[in-house]
Amino acid sequence: MTFRWLVAMAARRDCLAHAFDSFVGMPEPGEFDSAHYPKGTFDVGGKEGFRKLMDEHGADPAYYRLWPGWIPACFIGADALQFAFVFVDVDVYEPTLAALAWAWPRLAPGGILLADDYFPGSKIMAGRALTEWLPQPGPDATVLQIENSQLLIRKER
Repeated sequence: MTFRWLVAMAARRDCLAHAFDSFVGMPEPGEFDSAHYPKGTFDVGGKEGFRKLMDEHGADPAYYRLWPGWIPACFIGADALQFAFVFVDVDVYEPTLAALAWAWPRLAPGGILLADDYFPGSKIMAGRALTEWLPQPGPDATVLQIENSQLLIRKER
């Protein structure tokens, strides 16, 4: 559970970690998704189920905020936020593309974006979204590393 480590880092820096998620698993697969993740896969019991998991892992609720809902609807009310680190691990095509488009402008200069499921040239799922999006950050982005299907990018300005 990656988010508990992000909460621990936020606590050490006295800031908040934010989780934007349905908390009820995967959406209905879209046109560019596979049937590998049917609707509901990864359901953690909603927002309260996720909170319970965080409690079991010792994450201090004072250092995180949950934004439940489907992407992009879960971003409503969060437009003023700015981030030092963004981790996009959405698996499916349309929500990944929407998350990247929303998060990149809110990433602070020098901030890091880590995206999971990057398979260059992929025609499906998050890999397709990342392949389509990657040229769009433009000259203010430096690809730091591509390893183990993860893409690490720094925003320069």
